[in-house]
Amino acid sequence: GLAIVDRIARCLNHPIGIRSTLGRGSMFSVTLPYGSSQQVKPQESAFALPSTIDRVAGTFVLVIENDPAAREGMQALLQSWRCSVIAADGAEAALAQLRRRNQIPNVLLADYHLDHDATGLQALSAIQALYPQPLPAVIITADRSDEMQSAVREAGYHLLNKPLKPARLRSLLAHLATAKSPAA
Repeated sequence: GLAIVDRIARCLNHPIGIRSTLGRGSMFSVTLPYGSSQQVKPQESAFALPSTIDRVAGTFVLVIENDPAAREGMQALLQSWRCSVIAADGAEAALAQLRRRNQIPNVLLADYHLDHDATGLQALSAIQALYPQPLPAVIITADRSDEMQSAVREAGYHLLNKPLKPARLRSLLAHLATAKSPAA
């Protein structure tokens, strides 16, 4: 990874820095020039796919993630793909938001390990109970055990392992969003 960063930084003429202290760790930096936001902000239309190709845009996604930074990161990623997102830290908060929104999500995403020994499987079960038809759902976890895979498969959900690859998530969302749910 550092070799790639070094090559790109040299091509862009952005100096790389390193500080290291034995027993404490290392810090790497890239020095960037100042510029105006107009110069560095890409035009949204430059990266937008036509709606006939972008099957993820417009997808209503419910995210259940107890870690605030991970939840905000997932929400920002999904919104950058033009998804409509509700993000909650657990089942109760998700249920409350869904009742207020009065719209059926197209896809449910849940981290497996939630607070107070709750699991994403339990949260998804509570959400699924609101609707007459099962909703496409994904469990996200770092647990790669056979037991985890079996539990997720038995529940009828998809499994994505951490560290999560955005391209893999987007591909799965595109697949699951092909039959978007109607509004409630």
